Amino acid sequence: MRAAWVVCGLLVLLWCPLALAAEETEAQRQDAILKEIRSLRESIDELTLRVQALEKKVGNAPAAASAPMAGEEFQRHQADPEVLAKIALPANPTKEQAREYVAKIIAASQNQNTFSEADPQVAMLEQVGPDNLDVLLDAYKGRGMGSFHVQYAIVRLAGPQHKDLVLAALPRIPELAQIVLSNGWQDEAKDTLIGGLQSNTGYLPDEWMQATASLHSPEAYEALKQYVIRGQSRRSAFDALMVAPDVGDLAPTVEKMWQAAASTPDSWERGQAAQIAVPYGHVDALEYVVTALNDATNQFYDKRALRSLALRYTPARGGDQALYDWFDKNRANIVWDVAAKVYRVKEAVVAPPAAPAPAAAPARGGTP
Repeated sequence: MRAAWVVCGLLVLLWCPLALAAEETEAQRQDAILKEIRSLRESIDELTLRVQALEKKVGNAPAAASAPMAGEEFQRHQADPEVLAKIALPANPTKEQAREYVAKIIAASQNQNTFSEADPQVAMLEQVGPDNLDVLLDAYKGRGMGSFHVQYAIVRLAGPQHKDLVLAALPRIPELAQIVLSNGWQDEAKDTLIGGLQSNTGYLPDEWMQATASLHSPEAYEALKQYVIRGQSRRSAFDALMVAPDVGDLAPTVEKMWQAAASTPDSWERGQAAQIAVPYGHVDALEYVVTALNDATNQFYDKRALRSLALRYTPARGGDQALYDWFDKNRANIVWDVAAKVYRVKEAVVAPPAAPAPAAAPARGGTP
């Protein structure tokens, strides 16, 4: 998986600071190693969450998934049930007792490497009750695995009485957008939603895009368009715009998006952008799709989606190799049929047959 490749790169980077630390003391070197390991773990956590979210979106994710370290056989680790069983919440807990209880659950989950909404920690965290939602919000430290269970507990406990708490925490915890959306708090969150799209090019959840689009304002639509051009979750933003009324022609946005994405070194972003650009007549985006579809090492995208694009927007038929061969054979003559919204092979211009040369006049005989 892409996660494993990125992990390999991160492992290489892990040794770079060590080469510079040759003259440092042993204690300093050990401290540098620990800092790099912590950073590496956070990066792996972030990447694994992203992979899980994408697999869930295409409907083929297992109940819990994680990527193995390169060259190692992956072994799943759950939190020790005996350790969890010893963590108890006092009756009518104080804020401090609730915080201690939550901290113990998070600590007991540190070595866990596969996660599921059905993990017992989610139900355990729910036990703090709605009155301690602020404790859970404080315990959420970002999208790493340490906050996986906390996030689900927050979503389950949050209710209308927590409106102010949720809106205040939304800039720090984008996943709260699903609570905003389900409770209809989009108008109150307008500045945060639009501002987040304008200032953030990183990950934002689908619900953030949907909540912004539901504002039905030119400002909201423009923020989504700009995020489509430069944001990491451009597919979600584009999908939200596609179902929004009065959003206007998205072709100029797609043009700018594809120009920006085509030059990025991130294959994942280019692939996501290509799938958006194909239905808008970008031949080079179609090339990217059929090439990725026919790449045996490609693990970045759902090949079903790529295949569907190629079959829907071209006359080509057959397997993955046939789809690529059709493009490769005709690449110089493939054009976008605006009216039919399909790629066609431009027919060669056939010159009209040359007019026959006039018959030579018969030679006149000489005078006898």
